[in-house]
Amino acid sequence: GVVGVATAMQLLQRKPGLRVLLLEGAHVAHAGGSSCGESRMFRRMCAEEYFVRLQEPALRLWRELERQSGQALLRECGLLVFGDAAEATTARDHGNDFDVGRMRAAMERLGVPHEAMDAAQIQQRWPCINVAGLAGAAGAGTDADGDATVEGV
Repeated sequence: GVVGVATAMQLLQRKPGLRVLLLEGAHVAHAGGSSCGESRMFRRMCAEEYFVRLQEPALRLWRELERQSGQALLRECGLLVFGDAAEATTARDHGNDFDVGRMRAAMERLGVPHEAMDAAQIQQRWPCINVAGLAGAAGAGTDADGDATVEGV
């Protein structure tokens, strides 16, 4: 999958002449892979500081791959993560729980730009979002120029 391809690329770049064999467990672009389909998310908001720290070097590698390929591959557009009033800070992502409060705390400790809003602020900024039962949200992203500003809450 994509992690194997990225690993193989790094090995070849760091050790020219090295022979690398890349095997796929199923078939290319199979539906069970984590990167199948037409779009993926590059998430800066994570509860674990380890993953937050990985974002900058990963973004540099994406930009280098774009430079090498001559194609735009990654479009940053921000992330909106909310928790509901009944669960206080827990949000869901593909069936997995994660804690919005821990995400915000990790980003604050590491100086990652982000924003927190209550339900009224969310409703004012995005009137199309139903805020009933929503305790609040947090978010991070970039603006159209790639500056580190918040597009989500």
